[in-house]
Amino acid sequence: MEALKLDPLTEFFSAIRNPQTRRGYEADLKKFFDYLKIEGAFKAQAKFFCLQAQSDPKWATIQINGYIQSQKERVEKGEIAGLASQTCTSRSGYFVRKTTSI
Repeated sequence: MEALKLDPLTEFFSAIRNPQTRRGYEADLKKFFDYLKIEGAFKAQAKFFCLQAQSDPKWATIQINGYIQSQKERVEKGEIAGLASQTCTSRSGYFVRKTTSI
């Protein structure tokens, strides 16, 4: 397996042009790292997760699935809104779906 060369966040965010999209992804990723109780600054958390996932892909799969399951349970309990579950009105007055991350 090839060693980690780039900062994982640089690689992840390199294709995202919209600053608002980037901030949303960054917030969601930070929540995931906090869920895993990875200590340190955001960049250190990302690097730790990437290195751990490279050395033990099964661990990474289990952690991701556990996080997704915990978020699904929070949606079912009504603690958070699910994806595309909120509506808002556009400038033209039509109702549109507003997507929110879980």
